[in-house]
Amino acid sequence: ANPTGRYSLDLSEPSQYAVATRLVFVCHWESAVAKAARLPDVSQHGGRLGLRNVTLNRSKQVVTDSFVLPGDGYVGEGMLHADYSTPLIGRFRSKQPTLEPHQVLALEYLFGDGELGATERDRVDALRLMSPRFLVDAAQAKLIMRKITSQRCRADVYCALHARAVDFGAPWVGRPTPPKDAPGVLHDVGLNDSQIGMLGEILGLPVILDFRGVHVGPWNRFHLDLRMADHRVVCSFLVSMNAAEQACNLEGIVFHNTNNHDRKPVANWAPPATWSKAKDIPAMGILQCGYVMQQKVPDKELNTLKDARGKFARVEVGWVSNK
Repeated sequence: ANPTGRYSLDLSEPSQYAVATRLVFVCHWESAVAKAARLPDVSQHGGRLGLRNVTLNRSKQVVTDSFVLPGDGYVGEGMLHADYSTPLIGRFRSKQPTLEPHQVLALEYLFGDGELGATERDRVDALRLMSPRFLVDAAQAKLIMRKITSQRCRADVYCALHARAVDFGAPWVGRPTPPKDAPGVLHDVGLNDSQIGMLGEILGLPVILDFRGVHVGPWNRFHLDLRMADHRVVCSFLVSMNAAEQACNLEGIVFHNTNNHDRKPVANWAPPATWSKAKDIPAMGILQCGYVMQQKVPDKELNTLKDARGKFARVEVGWVSNK
């Protein structure tokens, strides 16, 4: 199965309730597999649980290991809205075979001008059904996604292919930054800012963040809700890199120590050094900040710096390289 994506399900309909039941089952199963494999945890509420942004009858739900659907096992009441981001990203390695060239051409044709008699949405659904049977790299994903015209369909295909990738990090999420960084899939297939923002909601901020180019504007401003485990992961990365790079790169810091924006922010506040570990960050408050390069760094040293960021993120955050 490849459940990564966005869902809106009417639990009063038996067929949709069955989909929701399987989604919860897969969530718990993949969590157990990820824990056994000791994969990095970049889930929204911890526990390596893939379900995110869950609302049940307009009530927000915190998904834990004990989460179950209401109902009698066949039907329930109301609407379930949820996103799913597989915690098993990273289990595929670059040594595993990806699509053959003729298979990539076949998928390009699926979304090309061929007279297949199907809408683009139908073709996206077909790709999602086939995706558990193959692996892709970023270059192949670009070829396929450039054939898609609808912004929403592009985002859905990105979810499906990213979950089946053999390479991660910069090839998928890298922004075009000098001196040598080419854009990754996310920024090279025509997705607009709205769709990229939606993918951040579905997959999680650590999954779509370009850690190597974290200082490049205008994408270097962060709004972190520290109630969310994945936002605490990103916060720990920023604090750690600020210390490692020995510069005051964190700027424009605004911290509300409650989750109510009406309260005044804490005056003269800076994140403590202990926040370099996500587990030591309290699960409350809103942190807004920017990350910049205070000092001019030569291109050669900048590449070394970016590689160091990638290595840290790969080990501590879950940004997985193909190396």
